[in-house]
Amino acid sequence: MSLNAKVLSLLSGIIGVNDRIGIASTIFYISDLYLNGYINEDKARDEIYDVCYNIVRSMNFDLTEDEAKKKARALSEEIMRAVKLEGARRRAFSSLKPMPSTSSRPSSLF
Repeated sequence: MSLNAKVLSLLSGIIGVNDRIGIASTIFYISDLYLNGYINEDKARDEIYDVCYNIVRSMNFDLTEDEAKKKARALSEEIMRAVKLEGARRRAFSSLKPMPSTSSRPSSLF
């Protein structure tokens, strides 16, 4: 799944719009910091784990501490895999050059 799909699935049980926006923007911010080389993989994983852990604890009151940590760890690993895949996609598409236009028409619409 893509990073967007992973974040949306993480946010599925959260009702508040401001909370959803804040959590999503935090995860995307951390992933951008990692992809641009400002933080290393371990730091990004730890930060995403903290976000996931807080969400798991707030959504699942019946889980024990160890179960919540295990679920948060699994979610953070899935998100990190999606972040790495996004980075590979960016690198692959950045190396492609746009094809020259074969049209003899001018590019304006009118």
